[in-house]
Amino acid sequence: DLHMAVLQGEPFYDEFQRRLESSYDVISIKDAKNIQKRREDIKAIFVHDVPKGEELTKLTDQLPNLKAIVNHGVGVNHIDLEAAKARGIQVSNTPNCLNGAVADLAFALLLAAARRVVEGNARSRDPSI
Repeated sequence: DLHMAVLQGEPFYDEFQRRLESSYDVISIKDAKNIQKRREDIKAIFVHDVPKGEELTKLTDQLPNLKAIVNHGVGVNHIDLEAAKARGIQVSNTPNCLNGAVADLAFALLLAAARRVVEGNARSRDPSI
């Protein structure tokens, strides 16, 4: 339904952004004027981690037909789940989407610490050595 509007925090990767925009009217979460103008049409909010807590609740309170808050990330601790539940708003996230990246980074940091990579890099750039 191209008349259905969704709010979006930060843009997503190109392919997903194109698909989102081809299916819905996408409104930036920073566009307060357009949000007020389209408040009846907005059915979903796609966020990463902004807005948070009370700021998000104030925003959702302005959207009488909001049906979903979709978090592009693992946690939902920045979303007032009780307030969403009270209004019948579904909340979703993307569990397990970052597991591989987090594990890779953890091992990279372990190796960097064990091999003193940061110290070695600084020394290699020191012109006095």
